[in-house]
Amino acid sequence: MGKYTKYKRKYCVEWENKPEFKGWLKKATEKDSCNNELKEAYCTLCKIVLRAHHGDLISHSKTLKHISKTKSLIVEKQPKLSSFGVSTISKEKKNIDLKLAVHIACHSSIRSIDHLGDLLKLHGKGSPLENLKLHRTKCSKLILNVLSPSILQSLVEDIGNSKYSLIVDESTDVSVSKYMAYCIRYFSKSLQTITNEFLGLVIVERATADALCELTMQFLKEINLNPKNIIGLGVDGASNLCGRNHSLYTLLREISPNLQLIKCICHSLNTCSSKASDVLPAHLEFMLRETVSWFSYSALRKMEYARLYETINGSCKAQKQLVKLSATRWLAFYNC
Repeated sequence: MGKYTKYKRKYCVEWENKPEFKGWLKKATEKDSCNNELKEAYCTLCKIVLRAHHGDLISHSKTLKHISKTKSLIVEKQPKLSSFGVSTISKEKKNIDLKLAVHIACHSSIRSIDHLGDLLKLHGKGSPLENLKLHRTKCSKLILNVLSPSILQSLVEDIGNSKYSLIVDESTDVSVSKYMAYCIRYFSKSLQTITNEFLGLVIVERATADALCELTMQFLKEINLNPKNIIGLGVDGASNLCGRNHSLYTLLREISPNLQLIKCICHSLNTCSSKASDVLPAHLEFMLRETVSWFSYSALRKMEYARLYETINGSCKAQKQLVKLSATRWLAFYNC
C-alpha cells in the first residue's frame, strides 16, 4: 500500500493568501482535472494540476518553468509601450521635420533627404538635430498628408468668396493615367496682389465635356470653392474644353453667366505657325531635321562644323548649337 493511500488530503483555501502561493494557486475544477476527488490544486501560470500537498506546491514554485512564468508578470520589469512602436514626439521635433519637408518640396528631390538627414544628424550632436529621423518615406508622407492639406486650406481661406479664374488642362502621363490639372488666379488679400496657385490633380476616366464638368464641380465642392464665382477659364484650345456648342466652357457658363474664355496664346501661335509652315517647300523642313542628325552622331563632323562656323563668323562669336525639331516643343522652328 502506498504512502498516500491511507488518507486523503484536502485543498486548503488559506494557501492562496500565502506570499509564496499568492497570484497563481487555486483549486482545480473538473475542467482542469479529470479526477478531482482529492480536491487537487491548480497552477494558473503553468496550466498544470498539482497534488494538494504543501510540500509539492513549494517544490513546484521553485521550478525553472514556474519562476520564468512569474517573472513575466512582474509589472516593474514589463517593457514600456514606447518600445512597441507607440511613442510621442515633441513639438520641436515635429517643427524640424516639417521645415525640412518644406525645404525638400520647394528646392530638391525627395531622395536627397536620405543623405541630408544623416548629415544633419552627424553634425548636429548636442542639438535637437541629434535625434533626427527623417528619410524619403516619412518626408513624402509629410508632404502628402500634412503639408498639402494645410496649404490647400490656407489657400481656400485666402480666396474666400472672391472672384477667381481657373486654368485647366487634361493630359496623360507616362503611366497612361489621365489627369485634370487645376490652377487658380485670384486677388490675394494677404499678399495684396494677383497671384497664380496650383489647386490639384484629379484622375479622369472620360474626357468628355459632361464628365469634365461633373469632375470640376465635384472638385470645387470638396475644397469649398463656390463655382458661381468663376469669372475666367483658361484652356489650351481643345474642343472638349472650349468648343462653341458643347464643352466645359459652355457648361460652366450656365452656372456662371459672366464667365470669360481665355485660350492659351502659345497654343494659338503654334497652330498658326504650323499651318503657315505647310506652304513652305518640304525640303526646307527636311534639311532642318536631318542637319541635326548628321552632326549629332559623329565627333569628326562636330569638329568640322566648329571649324566651318569659326571660318564664317570669326572666333569672337560663340558657337551656336543646332536645335533639334520636336513635335511637342512649340515654335521649335523659331531658333533654327
